[in-house]
Amino acid sequence: MRKIKVVHFVSIMNYGGIESLIMDFFRNLNRDQFQFDFIVNTNEVGDFDEEIKKLGGTIHKIQGNKNNPLKNLKSIYKILNKEKYDVAHFHISIATSFLNVLYCKLFSKTKIVVHSHSTDSAKTRKKLILHHLFKPVIYKLSNYRLACSSQAGEWMFNSKSYTVFKNAIETEKFLFDKKTKNYIKNKYDFHDKLVIGHVGNFTYPKNHDFLIDIFREIQNINKNTVLFLVGEGNLKKEIEDKVKKYNLESSVVFFGSTNKVNYVINCFDYFVFPSKYEGFGKVLVEAQANGIKCFVSDKVPKETKITELVTFYSLKNNSKYWAAEIMEANTVNNRKKYNASLNSSDYNVQKQIKKLQDIYLKLTGEFENV
Repeated sequence: MRKIKVVHFVSIMNYGGIESLIMDFFRNLNRDQFQFDFIVNTNEVGDFDEEIKKLGGTIHKIQGNKNNPLKNLKSIYKILNKEKYDVAHFHISIATSFLNVLYCKLFSKTKIVVHSHSTDSAKTRKKLILHHLFKPVIYKLSNYRLACSSQAGEWMFNSKSYTVFKNAIETEKFLFDKKTKNYIKNKYDFHDKLVIGHVGNFTYPKNHDFLIDIFREIQNINKNTVLFLVGEGNLKKEIEDKVKKYNLESSVVFFGSTNKVNYVINCFDYFVFPSKYEGFGKVLVEAQANGIKCFVSDKVPKETKITELVTFYSLKNNSKYWAAEIMEANTVNNRKKYNASLNSSDYNVQKQIKKLQDIYLKLTGEFENV
């Protein structure tokens, strides 16, 4: 049978939850049967660009809508007309991102998949109104609708037809390794300290501001603790300033972004995730696969609780309450056992990639030819 050509529409292929999810699928894709390419809204080089090229993918760089919508339209038209993609897979967080979907619908015969990755990306009332205004447009333009959680599905499609598609991971990569834990702790000279970890870019929904408040209270309880932050983002400087203001510099590690999250989280004793909202929270699947106890905001979808390692807490509770709950908890003794339960679940990427490939095949009428 012929190779199915799929193009993913994303902002930029940097290290992040959505991008890491796509790459997990790309690495496990049947590349004799499917091709993944990318259209990104930037001329910048993405963190995953080199790996994409090694896997056989092409990255088409265009300008974002805000800069020049007409130029954007022309670029997309040229790409679609030349490449003749079978499927366009749009990864979006808010319905106001409908323009590229519209261009694709108007100027190609490409089947359209709209994939919702958020539960609340409207930071202003105006954006919220526009989101609800364009939700029916997004629905009408798409041939197939995916959501990373039921909440993300409701956010983008209301109660209309959509499929919850698991944010799966390569589970075996996240098996806890004690040697790696000890190596990282020795490297940073906190082998005898309790490590509080967080993975996520420094953006509004991740709520780092509250996380620092929590850690300040943890330090008041036990000075022998460290906060390990993985990620980058536009709010990083603001958080660094707050850490200095609280005189916590010697106890907070700003690790930066990495594609080796599976390696780094081995040193975490606890994982704290106080997000204001999340489409899902793929990093929680990774943390559970590594056997880490997770303290999670109640604004995060409940589907993230795959094991008993996850406990939800209200953001209405103050930082002192969160700190007390964390410090009263016991660390996990047998961390490796949780990887097996994740491996046999639907959060194993090997199971989800088969489902994704079947969706592409059905959309293109090739399913019966397999």
